[in-house]
Amino acid sequence: PPSVPFFQKFYLDVGLLVVGGLIFWELQSRGQLISGGLFSDVQVNEALLFAPVLLLTVVALLFTRFFPLLVRFISGDSSALIHLMAVASFVTLTLFIMIRELRVDTSVEWIWEVALIGGVAALYYGTNRTESVWNRTAGLVTQGGLIALLIYADMPARDDILFLPTLAFALIVPFQVLFIVLRRLNRFYPVWASMAIWHMARNPLQYSWLVLLLVMVTGLGILATTVGGTLDRSYEERILYEVGSDLRMTGVPTYFAIGNDEIKERFLTIPGVTSVSLGLRGGGIVGTTYSGNNFSVLAIEAEEFPYIAWYRDDFSERSLTGVMRALHSGVHAEPIDIPEGAQKLKVWADAEDYYPNMFMWMVVQDRRGVLNTLTLGPMPEPGWTLMETTIPQHLEWPLSLVSVQIYEPVFGPSGTVGEMYLDDIHVEFGNGREPQILDDFEGSSKWTTLATSLISSDVVGVTDDAHVTGRRAGVFKFGKDTDQGIRGFYRSPSGGPVPVVSSASFSKTTGAGVGDAIIVNLMGRLVPIRIMDTVDYFPTMDPSRNGFLLMDLDNALRHLNILSPITTVRPNEIFISEVPGAEEEVHKIALSLAPSRNQVHDRASLVESVRLDPLITAGWKAMALLAIGVILFAATLGYVTYLISFSAQSRSEMGFLQALGLSKRQMGWLLSAEHLVIAALGLLIGTAAGFAMSNIMVASVAVTEQGTPVLPPFVLTTDWSIMGPVYAALVLIFTGSLYWLVRTSSNVDLYEISRIEGE
Repeated sequence: PPSVPFFQKFYLDVGLLVVGGLIFWELQSRGQLISGGLFSDVQVNEALLFAPVLLLTVVALLFTRFFPLLVRFISGDSSALIHLMAVASFVTLTLFIMIRELRVDTSVEWIWEVALIGGVAALYYGTNRTESVWNRTAGLVTQGGLIALLIYADMPARDDILFLPTLAFALIVPFQVLFIVLRRLNRFYPVWASMAIWHMARNPLQYSWLVLLLVMVTGLGILATTVGGTLDRSYEERILYEVGSDLRMTGVPTYFAIGNDEIKERFLTIPGVTSVSLGLRGGGIVGTTYSGNNFSVLAIEAEEFPYIAWYRDDFSERSLTGVMRALHSGVHAEPIDIPEGAQKLKVWADAEDYYPNMFMWMVVQDRRGVLNTLTLGPMPEPGWTLMETTIPQHLEWPLSLVSVQIYEPVFGPSGTVGEMYLDDIHVEFGNGREPQILDDFEGSSKWTTLATSLISSDVVGVTDDAHVTGRRAGVFKFGKDTDQGIRGFYRSPSGGPVPVVSSASFSKTTGAGVGDAIIVNLMGRLVPIRIMDTVDYFPTMDPSRNGFLLMDLDNALRHLNILSPITTVRPNEIFISEVPGAEEEVHKIALSLAPSRNQVHDRASLVESVRLDPLITAGWKAMALLAIGVILFAATLGYVTYLISFSAQSRSEMGFLQALGLSKRQMGWLLSAEHLVIAALGLLIGTAAGFAMSNIMVASVAVTEQGTPVLPPFVLTTDWSIMGPVYAALVLIFTGSLYWLVRTSSNVDLYEISRIEGE
């Protein structure tokens, strides 16, 4: 066999591995191309320039070092590969667990994990030393149990630094069992298979340069066809994510309409528009009102949005329809309908004390979803008093009662603490019709108190201590906290807190998970919410920092406007779906309706501008075509040269094998098994390394103009229309070259070989 290559003799591959690890750490810590430099203060990450070539080189050189161990493992001759993997996983896991735990706190909980690893190491040593079948079986079973216990207790995530060592740790027992099986099967291999394995195991270094070449050229091809395709797709999906639908209008004027239906009808009249969905975008605060964490809020029409929006499956565990369904989850409370024709709204009230600066309000909602606050006048002195208000005739029926409120001209937590009783909320008609009771408070209370602070002390319920008619009356106990001077209770359409969907970053920041109920400040109003589901990303929303919340539009408007007797919150965005081919016409009309061109986001025009930009697409396409030519030329030249050299060096060996009785067919299988396996391994490793290299490259350059990560995250996309034919051409070239080798090796002159050897 040839001598050890110089790069293994002087451990140059190990040195490159160390340098590659440092550069990878540099990339991971800085995260992108636009960053502080490795050699200077220039805001460019120079490490990225070395990463692709260095990664391919390290992978190829390490393969040449570990390939002999792999071949001897498959042949059943040596378990050195398992020993190396076991020692590396034991040492790596122990060191990283100790360092990680000691950096976080000074507890000793890590000791039992290290003890488990030590137990597995001791059992591994004993299992490989024993000759008893029973002892070996018991050792393997015990190892498997301890490994399963450790993984069950603390399985790292895929992006955790401990993931690969843990994976190697988990494969120790399966690899030991596989080695035993391979050693038993060794005697049953066909002659050509045994000869091929023995030949590769005896002289594995002869394939080093071929594998290095194949890894390099294949990795280059994957890089060229993946980076360009991925960036093209990323540019397109950034637009799709930003727009959210075919067309999105922000800052929409709503002064021309009273209800949401009128807003939608105006845009549905545009030729080419198939559907319209309204949205409300704003901000919120969780925590202390003025010093809490800011987050974004998007309220959408949950039933219509899935049929308009663009969405990617990896944004959440559930589909977009399932996410939107979560916004409607919960108990749906029946509204308190006001009969048509009613003229007065009345209620019996009894205050615990006299509150001269306190007024009673009632909020009603009409057909258009518009909320109107009606005042019943100042609170009377203690004792049952019938309070009333006139229902405005300009409201569009049907109407419903949504809230009962008390107002005091104070700000914040400075209201008067008190208690009042209510009974028989009813309406009267002017045509002699009998009054109709809306709520007699005889059953269980279906009202929810308005959130006036993060820890509200207000309570609404029923009591039998005081009543006008029946056996019970409603009771409302209120504290000093107010929201713009308002306290009260309302009929929640969701039967309680507003169901929302939060981003994973919001849940991480606040500590509120699925099923938790909290109070947040939305657009200056306190709203109780319950998290029903989480998503990682959502169109038009940025999950960075403190994340975002998603709400159903009707629920959001009901809760926000119920506390706003003067100003009304209305939708401020519109998502539009278009007929294919009508994009340009719809875009023009939308521009004429919008106050500013910057408020119209058209997907078709933005995507087309990206596709026509030569700086985005042309450069990568040219590089891909050039790389394909280099791949085919270099791989063909290298493989053919390798086979010619092999044929010249192994001529005598092939002749002696035929003299020993190997048929031409067996010779063909032997040569095919040996050289096609080497070619396949080179292509496979090069492909995997190319994907890893592409991931590093794209992750570093896929940033916005401000240097922030792109939204949504990129998805590696390979142009298989180019790489597929390349692989097919390489397989055809390799097969043809191997066919020539088999023909040449099978037609040797045994007399000439014996004469040459004799000389």
